[in-house]
Amino acid sequence: MYDSSGAAAAAILGIVVVFLLAFLIVMIFFLISLQKALTLSGAENRDMSPGLVWLNLIPVFNLGWMIYTVLKVSEAISKKYTAHNVPNPTEGAKTNGLVYSICSICSLIPFLGGFIALVGLVFFIIYWVNIAGFNKAMQEMV
Repeated sequence: MYDSSGAAAAAILGIVVVFLLAFLIVMIFFLISLQKALTLSGAENRDMSPGLVWLNLIPVFNLGWMIYTVLKVSEAISKKYTAHNVPNPTEGAKTNGLVYSICSICSLIPFLGGFIALVGLVFFIIYWVNIAGFNKAMQEMV
């Protein structure tokens, strides 16, 4: 006899594992982008070691650490732009990063969490695109 509840549980588990792996891969590429931003800003312009972005992979701890990371990456990019006498466009990116970080925390609120998580996802994508643009611009400054 075929156990349909066992097959359904295995299918759900498979979907969860695939989702978690996809999430982890996306986060790794995002953190590589943040690490690159800190590296490209130069040691004299940063207050946070590039390797510390990987602490954002620690569950729960990352909710607060991402806010710190966003602020430090923004400061480092801003200092790099100032050092090269280039107008500083980082305020918008910092705001997008902070909104993403705060939405990540607020997504834990029952009932509203799903909607807030979607808003956070949008700001996550915008922030990542901003950082990628700064990385490209900082590579040309070197």
